[in-house]
Amino acid sequence: MNNQSNPSSKDKVGPPTDRRSFVGLLIGLIWAGISGTIAGVAARFVAAPTVTSASSSDWTVVGPVKDILEGKPNKRDVLIQQNSGWARFNSLRSVWIVKRDQKTTVFSATCPHLGCTVDATANGFACPCHGSSWSAGGERLGGPTPRGLDVLESRVAGDTQLTASAKVRTIARGA
Repeated sequence: MNNQSNPSSKDKVGPPTDRRSFVGLLIGLIWAGISGTIAGVAARFVAAPTVTSASSSDWTVVGPVKDILEGKPNKRDVLIQQNSGWARFNSLRSVWIVKRDQKTTVFSATCPHLGCTVDATANGFACPCHGSSWSAGGERLGGPTPRGLDVLESRVAGDTQLTASAKVRTIARGA
């Protein structure tokens, strides 16, 4: 018999190097690249609203400080930009400005109970819908409202313009 042996497939050492293996590897790499790109875009889309910070465009001009009367509630309509997840909305909202001893406080004119527009009274503020009332400092006096008036963040820009933000400053107030 012949001692010469033919190399069989069992004698090959190492990974297969045929064309099918290369195409399979190439398809796997392309699939992994596409999947990684989609996952990265989706993660950025979902996480974007949680990592964005407030910018100076979130502040809106309420009016000149000199036009705000001392000791009397002043009502102004302001355009406020609000971010709601992935969308930005502009809404016209009313605010009450109270100026005492050069300290200015901006209250939302929206009732915390059901969203009616709050009116000024001789003693402070009142809701015409359900009879809630607040002092001139925004503290709850009575009615079905669960809390005092919402206070908006405000600042004086350049000693002339009062600006306010849509962000509500939460203040613990007695019920």
